[in-house]
Amino acid sequence: MPTDDDRRAAEVHRLYWETDASVGAIAERLGISRRALYRLLRPSPAGARCHVCGGELVYPNRSAREAGRAECANCGHVEEISTLRGATAEIGSRLREEADRSAREAVGAGAPEAVWPHRAGPEAPMEAERALRRGRALAIGGAALAGLAVGAIAGLLISRR
Repeated sequence: MPTDDDRRAAEVHRLYWETDASVGAIAERLGISRRALYRLLRPSPAGARCHVCGGELVYPNRSAREAGRAECANCGHVEEISTLRGATAEIGSRLREEADRSAREAVGAGAPEAVWPHRAGPEAPMEAERALRRGRALAIGGAALAGLAVGAIAGLLISRR
């Protein structure tokens, strides 16, 4: 069962990371000192792994998050992840577009009954299922390629340091 300190720490975390309220305003709202607020504050996960030790990357504060500079919770290595995220987002967007296009082509060319059910024959559900599986396979393959691309980009960034 969560204690009062656990609940207060969770509220500090939520207000600090999910709002733009100043540290002073958060401390005042919760009736604690700034020092107590900083003691209760937990780093925010950056959603990536350290390329040195594999540990979790976290943002120690909002300024670091805005700058895209995360630090490893295990070894302390500081890593810029804004570049990696931008590349990943661009690759992911392209892969989604390609998967959507391929699925539309598969449905349009190979399974017209999925688009025009009044023309469907007994094989219509199987054709629609094949089109969906093809689209899923392309999306999974695309995600794998995106992972390789992110790894390559990360390798290049690390080798430059």
